[in-house]
Formats: sequence, C-alpha cells, structure tokens
Amino acid sequence: MAKVLVHCPLNISRTMGEMLKGFIRQLNKKYGMDVRVEIQPHRPTEEHLFEKYVKEGNIPDLTIGHANDFAELSDDIMKEYFQPFSDLFPLRKELLDLKFTDPAGYFHTFALVPYAIIYNHKILKKEEAPCIWENLLEPQWEGRILLPDEFRTVSVIINSYMKTRFPQRYDDYRANTVFEGNPVDVVSAVDQGQYPVGIVNISFSRFSREKNVSSKWPDDGTFCVPQIMVWKKGIDERLLELGEYIMSEEMQKFFAQQSFIPAAPEILLPQEAENNECRLIWEGWGHFLKIISGDILTETGD
Repeated sequence: MAKVLVHCPLNISRTMGEMLKGFIRQLNKKYGMDVRVEIQPHRPTEEHLFEKYVKEGNIPDLTIGHANDFAELSDDIMKEYFQPFSDLFPLRKELLDLKFTDPAGYFHTFALVPYAIIYNHKILKKEEAPCIWENLLEPQWEGRILLPDEFRTVSVIINSYMKTRFPQRYDDYRANTVFEGNPVDVVSAVDQGQYPVGIVNISFSRFSREKNVSSKWPDDGTFCVPQIMVWKKGIDERLLELGEYIMSEEMQKFFAQQSFIPAAPEILLPQEAENNECRLIWEGWGHFLKIISGDILTETGD
C-alpha cells in the first residue's frame, strides 16, 4: 500500500482530498496499485499526523501541503527519508524570479497561499487600517488584532516573520494580537465588529456574512506559505503521476479560484495577486525554513 498525506488549508482540504481520491481511483485501476489518501484533521485536539509519522519512521509516500511542516527536519533526516527530483514541474515566471525552486530538489511548489490583513470597514476607513506589516506594532492596536489559534499555519507563519523582521518590537506585536479560533471565526469576529483587524489566508478574506470585511495586500508585500509535494525515498515512480495531476489545469484553476497563486505557468494569476504585482516577502527556502524553526532570530541573524 502507498500512503498520501494531505495537510492543506482548511478551506480547500476537503475538496482537494476528494479530487485526489478520484484521480487515485483511476491510478489504482490503471496500474493495479493500492494508493490511499489521509487528510490531516483541522480540529485542535487532533494529532499532527506528519510529526507522528516522522517520529515512527513511517513516512508517507507523498506528502502534500504546508511547507512549514518540514521546518524542524534536519538535513540528515531529509536525506534519509525523502527523494530529491530535479525540474519535475515547470514554475511560473513570478515564482522562478522569487526563487521558489528548491535547490535541493525535495520541495515541489504547486501553489502559494498569501495572507491578507482584513478590517471592518464600518469601523475603520481604508486609510486607517494597517497597510504595511510594521503598522501592526502601533499602540492603538493593543488587543485589537485577531489571528487564529497559535498552532494554526497562518499564525505560525505570521508570528515567525514578525519576530524576525521586528525583533526589538516583537513584544509590541504580541501585546496587539489575540489568537483564537479558526480562520472562519476570525473573519466572523471582524465582520461583527468584535475586532477591527484580523489576519487570515487571502481566500477567507472574501467571505463575510454581514459584508463588513475588506482586505489589504500589504504595500510592502505579503507573507505566504508554499504548498508543496514531497516524495519519500524509493517510491514507485508511477506515483509521480499524482504530481502531474496536481499541476494539471483542473487542479491549478481550482487553486486560483481560491485566490491562491497557482504554480503552473499557463494558469492566470488571481486578480488580487495581479493587482498587487504578486508582491511577496520571500528570501529563499533556506531563509524560510530557518525562520519557521527559529534558527534565524532577526533579519541580521543576531
């Protein structure tokens, strides 16, 4: 049996899982294989499956989703358990220019999830809402910025970057932020005016029941989390067809419809990314992994 583990954003996890299962049924029938999909639950009480499997040495044949799951793994573990491949799938120019190609060949990006600053436009005028990340440190936001629970990917990413970019003022950021619930809860709380400002992945920012939520792509660029494919060492290479499906027009258009940045060159950028010239804060794979693991404490490495 071959195992595929999926840990993707909450809003695409179920649909993407079903799309993959449909393709895998065809794959199993075509080759007489037994490939099964496991979806990481998003409830706070659920065990983190990738961490569990790494500890057991029971590595999935293909791991799909958040790149930050790999931040704590040493080079030795990567070399022992995972298979590098060179130039498996072409990336769009914007991603190539920003160096989203993994020089080690382990991480194969299929989409990027940008984060947005959201605000209640009945409470704040557009010019009053934070427009760059440093604005989140200002004293008027004390206790007024809502993010999801700290274990959730958006909060892991934002906290890590804010600590690195503003080490001398990280306490100000912590004083201004509250962590509670899932991304849907954050949008709802901002929509209802419980908090004037929040941070979620960009696709959640589009949905508010009362229509009181607007979003900003920060002027200095936005943070993002790559969605990646990583194969176990010694896999049946027929499983690479799963990667081809994830990079297919069908799947890539699905990601773009969620306002994620599709990796495939032929797929149009979502309007938000196009309007903001795809401004992303990204300094390469080594920098990203070290920030998430805490190995880089400041932008200067101090």
